[in-house]
Amino acid sequence: MTKEPMKETNVALPEVKRRKRKVPEKISFKYLAYDINHLEKKKERRGGTLYIVSPYKLLISDDNYYLLAFDDEKHKMLTFRLDRMKDVKRLIGIPREGEEEFYKLDMTTYTQRNINMYGGKEERVTIQCVNYLLDTVIDRFGLKDVHYAKVDPDHFNVSVRVGISDQFYGWLLGFGRRMKLVSPQSAVDDFKAYVDKIRELY
Repeated sequence: MTKEPMKETNVALPEVKRRKRKVPEKISFKYLAYDINHLEKKKERRGGTLYIVSPYKLLISDDNYYLLAFDDEKHKMLTFRLDRMKDVKRLIGIPREGEEEFYKLDMTTYTQRNINMYGGKEERVTIQCVNYLLDTVIDRFGLKDVHYAKVDPDHFNVSVRVGISDQFYGWLLGFGRRMKLVSPQSAVDDFKAYVDKIRELY
């Protein structure tokens, strides 16, 4: 039995519609903070002035959720706690910014050095530690773009970029004489002033 040659057909095929690539947009929101006079009700930061940011990623740290976003005013990546964001609105038609800054980030490193240290001006510091704190320091700062060096048989130095803040100084203080901030001198002087302020309370 011979096969008939395949015949052409004029049946119209359905058109395949291409989806337009959705352009991510900026959002606006009010950011809340606690008020000692009304702990049950948070107040709006900056007098209720809207924050306008370009959202990128949700992060979790210590059971808290954070939005990683490019801040239009400060022109850098920041984190905001989700439970403190109010009246979140998508700014339709306003494309987000900061893509280059986002793709520069190493997320593990960013979380270790910024969320857990509550931000602050980022600066490279050198800290001298007793040897048995090495695992603790690596757990905190990791190994990427961090420099470790032996100082003497009992100590090592770690050079790392951190968010300079009272929380960072408090973290240092928690190790007492086992950890010493070595440089830069501006941070050392600031840390001394931080310790003096605490001493004045007692």
